[in-house]
Amino acid sequence: MPRISVKIVGASGQGLNSIGAIVAKGLKRSGYCVFGYREYPSLIKGGHASYQLDVSNERVRSTETKVNVLVALNHHGLELNMEELKEGGIVLHVTPGWQFPERHQKLIKERSLRVLYFPVDDILTRLGGNPSGRCKGSGDSPGAWGRRHVNGV
Repeated sequence: MPRISVKIVGASGQGLNSIGAIVAKGLKRSGYCVFGYREYPSLIKGGHASYQLDVSNERVRSTETKVNVLVALNHHGLELNMEELKEGGIVLHVTPGWQFPERHQKLIKERSLRVLYFPVDDILTRLGGNPSGRCKGSGDSPGAWGRRHVNGV
């Protein structure tokens, strides 16, 4: 297998580290060599983050500057990372109705990129999930997730 680079991008708090760690562990357990690189925003809360995985049958010692696959969990990831795709790369995004700006349309054509929309909100709705990504009844605060009720409160 040739070396493949996958970059998962989105906002802090969208689970990039969890996704990256799970995928890396699965690939490693399948016998591939994996190099993971996480990028954090300099903000305490929010901001753009990424997790890049470089995968190969041979030892991987660093990340590549261009990637084969870009997985964008929000539109900011599309706006900020499209230029990092290699010729023939794949863009997987979850932003419904996204219209690429002219410069990205040109890039898609020049580099023969494949763009795939993954309708995650529709799938979650069909499965009875919450497409907003927030926990109902938790005050919509990540700090409130997983809190245990004490004395019925």
